[in-house]
Amino acid sequence: MDNIEYKNKYKQLEEQYYQEKRDIQRQQKKLDEQVVQFRRETNQLVDKVMYLTKNDDWNKQQFYRNMEESEVSIRQEGRRYSQQLEEEQLTKSYRKDLENLDEQRQAQR
Repeated sequence: MDNIEYKNKYKQLEEQYYQEKRDIQRQQKKLDEQVVQFRRETNQLVDKVMYLTKNDDWNKQQFYRNMEESEVSIRQEGRRYSQQLEEEQLTKSYRKDLENLDEQRQAQR
């Protein structure tokens, strides 16, 4: 494998890695949007419950606080999981492809 072919394959692997990384970031953004939509729908439901239970002893502030804590926890876990997947899968794949490319280059020398 000559130097030009090696550089082209290396560049191709690098582009593939960054494309996969962008795909994961798009998925993360989509999940974030879904969480925002879920929160919006939850707020609408809370407002309906408040309207229907006007005379009941029900603390809307406490409910919102609990929902915010849950949302923060969900987002943190989602990001942590996504980062782990990204780091583990992409890095392993990228390194393996680079090793194979180096082996091919060494074999042709």
